Amino acid sequence: MRRFFWLRTLTLAVLLLACLLVGPSWLRAHFYFQDEIPAPAESADSNQSQESSTQELLEFEMLVRDTDGNPIAGAKIKPWAVYSSLGHGPWGSEPDGLHPEEVTTDSGGRVTLKYPRFHSADEQVRTLVVTASVEHPDYPVVTHVDVAVPRSKPFKYLLPPGSAIEGKLQCGEAIQNPDEIRAVISGGRTASSVMVTETGEYRIPPIQIGSGEFMFVRIKDKKITHFSPIEKVDIDGESPVVTRDVKLVPAIEIRGRLSDDVPRPVKNGRIRCQTISTGKSWDSEIDWSDWAPVDEAGNFLIESWPVDSPLQLIALCDGFVASPGEKPPMVTPERARGNYYRPQVFLKPGEEKIMVQMEPLIAIDIVAKNAFGKPLPEVNVNLNPNVGWWHGGSQIYCSPLYSSKDGLIDPDYDFMKDAYSNKTYPEAFQGITDNNGHTRIDVPVDRHSLSASNKRFQMPVKVGQRYVRVVARKNHSMRIDLVLQPIGLDILGDWEDLCGLVFG
Repeated sequence: MRRFFWLRTLTLAVLLLACLLVGPSWLRAHFYFQDEIPAPAESADSNQSQESSTQELLEFEMLVRDTDGNPIAGAKIKPWAVYSSLGHGPWGSEPDGLHPEEVTTDSGGRVTLKYPRFHSADEQVRTLVVTASVEHPDYPVVTHVDVAVPRSKPFKYLLPPGSAIEGKLQCGEAIQNPDEIRAVISGGRTASSVMVTETGEYRIPPIQIGSGEFMFVRIKDKKITHFSPIEKVDIDGESPVVTRDVKLVPAIEIRGRLSDDVPRPVKNGRIRCQTISTGKSWDSEIDWSDWAPVDEAGNFLIESWPVDSPLQLIALCDGFVASPGEKPPMVTPERARGNYYRPQVFLKPGEEKIMVQMEPLIAIDIVAKNAFGKPLPEVNVNLNPNVGWWHGGSQIYCSPLYSSKDGLIDPDYDFMKDAYSNKTYPEAFQGITDNNGHTRIDVPVDRHSLSASNKRFQMPVKVGQRYVRVVARKNHSMRIDLVLQPIGLDILGDWEDLCGLVFG
């Protein structure tokens, strides 16, 4: 009886909290005049001051030391990502036009880093964690240093020790220009920090203690002519230098075609591919990636690929997508978990023309309306299906399109701006509603998140997010009706985080 009393009391408390958190937003969303659009800044949250709701750069101090506690001068530190209730992601031109700045530690190993107050100023979602990279020529590169913010005391970080790698780089022809030789190294070391002489000696700056990988690439006239095998090294830290001779071999071509499920001519076809690592550690392995267009006959060519490197591949064209792939033998069942759309795998590419099995996309009809049932035109609707690479993270399916070669030619990664805004192909998995509030979007068979908004309307907040879950099933078209509300009726803010914790 007592157990029932406490259970009933807890249930009532949760319901009361739900009313307090969700109620005001629900009321505002359902009681407004049809043409009334509240001012976002004033209606977002009357309890927040103008100062606290304005996007700005905040800062914190960071102290960089070696493992003996000595300050390290000249370390380059760049805050490249932020984390909030919206998730974790790169910080480029967003949020709100603010750019990250690379700074260098002074003689005392001290530096001041800046970060945005809000991950999203419009939604008043605060930055909770800043992710920075640390690079110094005498120490291993560290790509992920996570700092909880805001903070009143300096953040202390100890750069780990490691060992440099030196040796002879052999090639079938003379290396007349050392600048043609680039390196891909685990842990995010940039190609510009690798030294190669005209006689073929090389030096790779320190790699962290533990397992690591590196691979040399020869680029001539912006084309890859040679790869070395992916070299694995075990760094114990006992010696400052590890010696390893490496041989460059000619790159191989990979030819392939889409299966006959896709009617010819193929329209807007493209493939994206990666090597497959063993999946032991993000910082101890490297991934080589590339992409290629598919012609109207369904054929494609990957011009340069590392010898003896298995290939995982995804493909997309109008109306069709590559069928999900099976787990390759080098991937453990634990590493294969997760609700992802998986790539097809080819263990010995280059020996013969590969065939990519394709299947139809599923059509989703979407109608956007306001609370009175009036159709809303010019609403941008987005579904962002993820592909989970076998041991290589995840990304939106076939977006962006870029090659690892681009990063070696352009170590500042300016090419990524063009990769995300590739005008060669239409925007996949997106649509704009017509005068009837209707749009149709083709997506793979999978679970997706659907979001929609324009300059005046947006989806209401639901458990800290502005999207709905959609399940696309094989051979089943579907229709979704969305009810949008005027912008400014509610914000995500921090109270939505609490709501998400309570109701999950």
